[in-house]
Amino acid sequence: MSEPLILVPGLLCDERVFAPQLPALAARTAVRVAQTRLDDRLGAMAERLLAEAPERFALAGLSMGAVSASK
Repeated sequence: MSEPLILVPGLLCDERVFAPQLPALAARTAVRVAQTRLDDRLGAMAERLLAEAPERFALAGLSMGAVSASK
C-alpha cells in the first residue's frame, strides 16, 4: 500500500466534495479528509493538518485547500 492520502477541501467545502473519488482512492490507499472549517486562517488550517497527519503522507488540495496545503 502507498502512503496515506490527505485531501484538503476548498473554501466552504467539506468531505462531501470528494465523495465521488473516495471509493476509488480508498481501494488503493488510506484516505482522510482534512478538517478546514474549524479554523479561520490558512496557517492554522495547515498547522491542524500537520498535527493530525501521519509522519509520511501524500497531499492533494482543491482551491483554498491547495493554498493551505502549500503553507
